[in-house]
Amino acid sequence: MKAIKIYSLLFLFTMMACIAVRAQHKTTADVPKTTETVKHIEKIVGTWELQRVAGSKSNPERRRQEADARNNGMQIIDFDPEGRYKMQTYNEVVDSGSYRLNEQHGILYLHSDADQQNVTEWKINFKNGQLSLRSREGRGAAALVRYDYTRIREGLSRNQ
Repeated sequence: MKAIKIYSLLFLFTMMACIAVRAQHKTTADVPKTTETVKHIEKIVGTWELQRVAGSKSNPERRRQEADARNNGMQIIDFDPEGRYKMQTYNEVVDSGSYRLNEQHGILYLHSDADQQNVTEWKINFKNGQLSLRSREGRGAAALVRYDYTRIREGLSRNQ
């Protein structure tokens, strides 16, 4: 009789321990999506307009890159859900190709259709509705320059 009580208590404690362990191990389906849990690939789709080029004000490289960005078509970047992008000025497409993202490291890879061998790498960050790009290929002053974009259209490209 005493053995039955001990086994019953042991069983009860085992069941309680299993319930506690299951409550601690949540899956991604158990966690509601918030802005922190939405993946970069879900955030990037849409049309983005260049707002500013940030960096050290005394940095001549920043001034040069700001002028380049405004002149070479980085004014608007359009990312579609199929992994394609377009860079354009307000009236002309200057580059297009495919893109992919490394979610864990926050890296955007752009594969230009014009130059298949050239892949540009960008460190990306989403904050307060802005997309920030910083070149991973630049050294010194070029690595300090950041391109800040604001979303002007969500979802599908306006040219589709």
